[in-house]
Amino acid sequence: MTGKTEVRLLLLPGYACTARIWEPVLPLLPGGVHVTSLDWPRGLTPGFRHIADFTDWLGTVAGPDDFTAVAAHSMGGMAALTLAARGRLNAPIILVESFIKPPGPFFRSLLTPGCAPAIETSVKAMLAAEGARYAPELRGELRGSDLSGSLGSIPARVSALYGDRGAGSGAVIKSLDWPKAVLDSVPVTAIPGSCHFPMLENPRATAAAIAEELGRAG
Repeated sequence: MTGKTEVRLLLLPGYACTARIWEPVLPLLPGGVHVTSLDWPRGLTPGFRHIADFTDWLGTVAGPDDFTAVAAHSMGGMAALTLAARGRLNAPIILVESFIKPPGPFFRSLLTPGCAPAIETSVKAMLAAEGARYAPELRGELRGSDLSGSLGSIPARVSALYGDRGAGSGAVIKSLDWPKAVLDSVPVTAIPGSCHFPMLENPRATAAAIAEELGRAG
């Protein structure tokens, strides 16, 4: 990234996650990137029963042109896509383990077998603590939502990062089972040695992939 234009990156967490998931990535991003890392509003999430509720809230804290790019994990990516499809987010969106179509069995693993015990402990504790603050019916909507039809309404580039589950990029792309039109419009990067939390299991590769997208956006 060159020039004096400020690069403003918004980081969004996923379902039952906090902004802390991004901490390993932050020191690995290029210098000069101004990062805003949001948490979902704990006092409100018990009443959020649909992705649209998270989208509505996101629209109150992020203006259409506030950010150079948005990197969004899991449910956060779905909220960002929905906001962009409404015409209220103009920044490129980097999906991180966020699904345009309902994910198949390949993507259901949270962490790679044998990952660092500290990562496993912290992820399980976070999901248990935060998950208690989410409406039960939200999980079903997350598993069943298909946002592929909204891509044509999104004004900026959409790209996607997924943990490769040790199987390589070809297996990731095949398991996404996207229509050709989606594959042609949304470039996919596989993050080696990771599952649903690539920013924790392989922060260096995750930061590099985000930096590459920022280079295109900035």
